[in-house]
Amino acid sequence: AYRVRIRRSRYRFRIRIARSRYVRIRRPAETMFNRKRVIEELQNKNFMIRQSGERIALNTPIQGTSADIMKLAMVKIFKEMKEKSLKSKMLLQVHDELIFDVKKEEKDILEEIVKRNMETCVKLEVPFKVSSDYGTDWYETK
Repeated sequence: AYRVRIRRSRYRFRIRIARSRYVRIRRPAETMFNRKRVIEELQNKNFMIRQSGERIALNTPIQGTSADIMKLAMVKIFKEMKEKSLKSKMLLQVHDELIFDVKKEEKDILEEIVKRNMETCVKLEVPFKVSSDYGTDWYETK
């Protein structure tokens, strides 16, 4: 709980500071899908650690939402691969990339499944664009 000492000339300013401090300390950062992260660094007395906490608080909604979207897409892709009994496998996720071990005869089917599910798993104002590359190893795909 914060005590607010109010002076008439700076009434609005001081109330605004008190509210922002309360929100900054009490509220966790949230993603678009309401996943919450409590950031303990915001309560630290050390200025550098507190500043690090503020950067984390700004970054969490962006990166957390990105991770949530990726998880949703992966679940949908996996379900559809199971329904169609594909022998290809999802191997790895690295940031915004999915890496598959694809059978040659399933290449076109899997590309369509991945592209459709990744582009339509969440509706946002800016549409997602998905690209795909093929190669015998990860280095060749870039």
